[in-house]
Amino acid sequence: MKSGNTALKNKKADNKIAILIPAYNEERYIEGVINDCLKYSLDIIVVDDGSDDNTLKIVRSIPKSENANIITIRHPVNKEQLFRSYNSRCRRPA
Repeated sequence: MKSGNTALKNKKADNKIAILIPAYNEERYIEGVINDCLKYSLDIIVVDDGSDDNTLKIVRSIPKSENANIITIRHPVNKEQLFRSYNSRCRRPA
């Protein structure tokens, strides 16, 4: 898993609040959501859950802010789909 968590390590230890945004195929809305969050001057962590649209590309294209880092974490496979697939294979016949 590739992530931008080095920015988290470089922040002061006393800054323990961040905004967490889970995202799955949110290319239509993600830029607006992040821009709305930037006004709070908190780091923003976007967890892309295996999107197959331009969600991650859009997040990474947002200009850097002086007051907040935008950190991305990418799951290559959508975790909900993975869970449902696993769960359906584990069910016992009635």
